[in-house]
Amino acid sequence: GEAEDERVGGWGPSSPGPKSKDAAAKGGRKGEGRSRRGSSAVDAESRGAAGGSKRAASTPASPRRKRTGGAPTPKKFSDSVRAALEASFESNRFPSHDDVASLGGSIGLTDHQVKVWFQNRRRPKKPRAAERNGTPAKSP
Repeated sequence: GEAEDERVGGWGPSSPGPKSKDAAAKGGRKGEGRSRRGSSAVDAESRGAAGGSKRAASTPASPRRKRTGGAPTPKKFSDSVRAALEASFESNRFPSHDDVASLGGSIGLTDHQVKVWFQNRRRPKKPRAAERNGTPAKSP
């Protein structure tokens, strides 16, 4: 039991022996500073019969905040860059790697930026909210 664990100095036979009184008072090992007595009844009551399907009470109920890390906000290309990309797209929707590299070098974009622009340009556009609200969706 718990008293035996405190006396032996750990949770199992491979645990190190008891620490000094100072380390034990400061909570030297993980979880030593907390009392476990009565927590199982409280934990079981907070979990309910399902056994832990609810989130912890410390989780905020407010909506999630925007992440501060991650990908930066995409920058819009200038009109001249877009015109060059559109002209190239009109002549070839699937440019080769060499075409992407030469186009990117001539307009000041990386190969990756040009490649992603072509991928996004080939993707069908979703209707905007105003267009969706004005006309009902057709069913097959």
